[in-house]
Amino acid sequence: MILQAHRGDSKRFPENTMSAFRAAYDEGYGIIELDMKFTKDNRCVILHDFSLARTARNLDASPLENDIKISDVIFDDLAKYDFGVYMSERFKGEKIPTLEDVFNFACENKVKLKFDNVLQRFTDEQIDSFFDAVAEHHEEEIFGFTSNDLAFTERIVKRFPSCDIHYDGPVNYETLEKLKKVAPNNPLYIWLPLNKMPWLEYPAADMEQVELAKKYGLVGLWIITDPSDLARCVELGADVIETDGAITTEML
Repeated sequence: MILQAHRGDSKRFPENTMSAFRAAYDEGYGIIELDMKFTKDNRCVILHDFSLARTARNLDASPLENDIKISDVIFDDLAKYDFGVYMSERFKGEKIPTLEDVFNFACENKVKLKFDNVLQRFTDEQIDSFFDAVAEHHEEEIFGFTSNDLAFTERIVKRFPSCDIHYDGPVNYETLEKLKKVAPNNPLYIWLPLNKMPWLEYPAADMEQVELAKKYGLVGLWIITDPSDLARCVELGADVIETDGAITTEML
């Protein structure tokens, strides 16, 4: 069973920062999931929200007076903000990571990265730029792309014919058959929510879904924020568990 760190070890460290990614690697997580956004001048940075207010603070640790969209900020101006102190004074001075930062970290440590499906929402120019950046590192085996759309999955596969594909769309026989045809040579991870999410139209994972998914690839269950859910993940036979840090390698 593999543990996937949701935005790094985001339970004990500021999410989507190099501290959270380094901690996840040190703690033995096999995959690190992360979110990407583009600045006004089209620099790719690691951030979950489309705005700064939740995780950014001024350099004096004070909250931002107004929320600011990441797409309205040029990259150099991000130096005016701190991305760790919102969680604790211990993390004061944390900067927003760039795509290059996490690529260099992952390649150096041979740890797998999983890019969130927010990539589907970028412009064609931004997607191509992102793909070019991945290709420059020649480490296709450590990069995985998340997609809930078969057409977008096909676009990924045309560029990276053997990268990991993390599918998190509807799970049924017809869709998984199409997925296998779209990505015949890609390692497949089929993701199911452990619990029903109010904003997600898909049902919670059950044994029937898991058994079907296992015919096509590894089964991942997300997102585990309570240690008491580990037993259910084991019962269902998860190959991968995505967790914010609530589940540790010691628990496994």
